[in-house]
Amino acid sequence: MYYVYITHNDKNEVCYIGVTTHMKRRVKIHCLSEKSCCKIVYYESFDDSKEATNRETELLSFPKELIKILVLENNPLLLDLLENMNH
Repeated sequence: MYYVYITHNDKNEVCYIGVTTHMKRRVKIHCLSEKSCCKIVYYESFDDSKEATNRETELLSFPKELIKILVLENNPLLLDLLENMNH
């Protein structure tokens, strides 16, 4: 499974958009390098790596306001979704 994800920082601003096969491991890397980008507020899962990287590219081209709308429509409380994931 491939995941496209969006992290937020402590101020609930978009921090990073990426793709991974192991969400928990990837977030630990973010926490070590950025120290404030450890909150997964949005993700999509894909069976195919090409689909996931295409979606990541698409999201990276969006204006920040559109990313905020996408996140808030799916996670209005900006909860850390990683806590409920198995990966």
